[in-house]
Amino acid sequence: MKLNLLLFFNLILAVVFAQHSTETAYVPGEMMVQFKKASGAEQVARDLIVKYPEYEIRLAKELSKPMGIWMFTFNEEKVSHQKMIDVFSKYEVVIAAQNNHYIQERASTLPDDPQIGSQWHHVNDGSGGGIADADVDSDLAWDITTGGTTEFGDEIVVCIVEGGGADLTHPDLIDNHWYNVHEIPDNGIDDDGNGYVDDYAGWDVSSGTDNFPAGGHGTNCAGMVGAKGNNGIGVVGMNWDVKIMMVSGFSASESDVITAYAYPLEMRKRYNASNGEEGAFVVVTSASWGIDGGNPANSPLWCNYYDTLGVHGILNMGATSNSNVNIDQVGDLPTACTSDYMVAVTATNKSDVRTFSGYGVEHIDIAAPGEDVFMTSSNGGYGASSGTSFATPLTAGAVGLMYSIPCASFIAMVKSDPQMAADMVRQALYDGLDPVDNLDGETKYGGRLNVYNAIQILMDQCDTTGCLGAYSVNASAVTDTEATISWSTIDSSNDVLFGISVEGEDDWSTTTVSNDTVMLDTLTACTFYDVFLVSNCDTSSSDTTFFNFKTDGCCEAPSTVSVEINNAINASVTWSNVLAATSYNLQYQLVGSNDWQEVIGVTSPYEITNLDSCANYEVQIQTVCAGGPVAYGESTEFSTLGCGVCAEGGYCESKGDDASYEWIDNVVIGELSNNSGENDGYILFDDPSATLYTLNTTNVTLTPGFSGSTYDEYWKIWIDMDHNGVFDDTELLFSNDLTDLEVTGSFVIPATSELGVTRMRVSMRYDNEQTACETFNYGEVEDYCVNIQLGSSVNEAAINNFMIFPNPASDIMYIRFNQAVQSDIEIVNMLGQKVYETTSNESLTELDVTLLEAGTYYITVRSNDSVQTQKMVIK
Repeated sequence: MKLNLLLFFNLILAVVFAQHSTETAYVPGEMMVQFKKASGAEQVARDLIVKYPEYEIRLAKELSKPMGIWMFTFNEEKVSHQKMIDVFSKYEVVIAAQNNHYIQERASTLPDDPQIGSQWHHVNDGSGGGIADADVDSDLAWDITTGGTTEFGDEIVVCIVEGGGADLTHPDLIDNHWYNVHEIPDNGIDDDGNGYVDDYAGWDVSSGTDNFPAGGHGTNCAGMVGAKGNNGIGVVGMNWDVKIMMVSGFSASESDVITAYAYPLEMRKRYNASNGEEGAFVVVTSASWGIDGGNPANSPLWCNYYDTLGVHGILNMGATSNSNVNIDQVGDLPTACTSDYMVAVTATNKSDVRTFSGYGVEHIDIAAPGEDVFMTSSNGGYGASSGTSFATPLTAGAVGLMYSIPCASFIAMVKSDPQMAADMVRQALYDGLDPVDNLDGETKYGGRLNVYNAIQILMDQCDTTGCLGAYSVNASAVTDTEATISWSTIDSSNDVLFGISVEGEDDWSTTTVSNDTVMLDTLTACTFYDVFLVSNCDTSSSDTTFFNFKTDGCCEAPSTVSVEINNAINASVTWSNVLAATSYNLQYQLVGSNDWQEVIGVTSPYEITNLDSCANYEVQIQTVCAGGPVAYGESTEFSTLGCGVCAEGGYCESKGDDASYEWIDNVVIGELSNNSGENDGYILFDDPSATLYTLNTTNVTLTPGFSGSTYDEYWKIWIDMDHNGVFDDTELLFSNDLTDLEVTGSFVIPATSELGVTRMRVSMRYDNEQTACETFNYGEVEDYCVNIQLGSSVNEAAINNFMIFPNPASDIMYIRFNQAVQSDIEIVNMLGQKVYETTSNESLTELDVTLLEAGTYYITVRSNDSVQTQKMVIK
């Protein structure tokens, strides 16, 4: 019986220790200790009082004579609680030592969210249909942690990569919305220097802002990750507290997918490099989209990107196809990518069965509840839906929860080796799966997510008594001969043995330090150094932490090069300083032209002038040292402005959140004819190949596409006729009555429209009339760059009142009027940009066109309220 009581007490200790500690979770300066024999408490107390008088340790009282449990007190300002646990654990007579935790009354292990009873994926006893225990044991996991922060206080971030965004103002999501606290919103400045301007609320790829749409699909996914728990409303996500980062706005193009993943990668890299001072602690991404039948062999850049994310500590969850197909045979992107850091997820139901979703023992890793799951939805509501789209963020949320376990040694490893920590979390996820018979032979690991099991596996590996080493080692203020090495430890009272050697020489110079910094001032320029650190605890030492850095003073190309675009023809190039440099050379060219233009002896920043407008360039920097120049560095590409308002106007977003049922299939507007098909709710066709003419009747034929049943749709067409980057009410040129048929009609572009390339928006929406700037549930939007030119209906006699010659011209061109006339003359290029203007009151006017590039232009003369335009050519 005594043995059983001891086992029971040790179990209680394990459970109590597993509670997620906070700053106020235990009584300061108190320690409960269990001893093997009655005299043990007094013996240990006498020894500690002599050995550590500064800690003011006292034997306070006996708590349980049968169990041999005593209360000790100490001065918590002189020694940490973790240190005291370490001290007691060294004695053979001690069974266990722990903090005296505060206790809170609670009626249930579940949160008070009123609709949690509808969330069978968290807790399922079989009463609502299906079988008992087809859930992921969220309630048991919440006994250990409910998420939010790591043991060291890092704010855990889950990134949802979602084309249509999410409504994070939803009452159950708003408190868990991630914000970039290092960025000042809406000031037009990249305050934190991460390459993104005003990325305060997240990032939208299409608009280049943090203004992401409130997509319903993304709102569902966000709720699965982190609907706020225990707030008395709605539902609960896998994490009661977590920060949800939204990255949105990519279209059907793969390049946008790469751009979308670049944001969480950049933020985690900055977090790692700055020990949490910058960036964000992104631990996992969730992607509920992809390409059915996609072949990973054709997308190596996309698939390989997950490896890079993993190196920096980010796991990635991917939803497989919602079709009952073998992914190993038919393919899929991204879930057939072979990267270890892409976890492919399929869906199960209340009966623990996969039904509608993809499978494959080679590529589909795990299953998670995804059929008829209840979650947050649009317009502040809640509802049930089905799809791998929802199994995937549930799994991503589980990863976020795993990072919040109360285990200091685990977070120390996260800090020192983010990739190894990600490997450990992924393995615990797989090892903790509930085996399911019908998934054996359908998924790689034959099981369904169990977050409690996964967390327990991590907790079983937690080192709660050992001596933990240094982490987050960093080299700063590095010059050719100096560097400052800093690090962090769990217990700052421990001494650290510090060693340094030139890389590969194994000739170590060592010293013992009592702080977390070493300043070095006798280093050799341009040299790699190895560093090791070992924490010295009371009676043991930690594992060795290794670190490597390089001193400055090498003659090499600059490590960073950036380009700021000033206007259509000028760009300013800035590069990092190289200590050994005596000067720099620069060369640039149009991308792919093999026509480098070299500039000798430049300084940073350097302005390149007289570039082509709307062109793609690359620039390289060469370092020159006392011994001569080194090779040019890698190219940095940039694009000049001048592509016109269609490409650079910063138009508002409009998008159909779900285009799987209906989409814009074919558009015929004037000479434009485009059989576009379904494009995931939005696409921009930015090649201005179609010309529309003022005052002419422009015929319109718009054809919807449907996956099955047909639906009545609203159609509207806007053209930004004043080229100001905004679609206003006067620029709505076409709309139709509700119909599910092909739509025909016409419109006329007024003579007041500015000429040149601008943007046209074609919108098709189900269920309600749309505006130019909105994201809606069902339908699609297509934007086009179109060239507006003067139509043939303009009075020909008026145009013939003047003539231009020679045409084509190369240097001088003349305008002859029938008589002397007061007129304003301007020349615009094919993009609608004004490139020349003058005034005249003569019958013959000379124009110097030597600065104009070869090409086609339009010359316009305004006189006495009349406007006359002719085409001209410069050769």
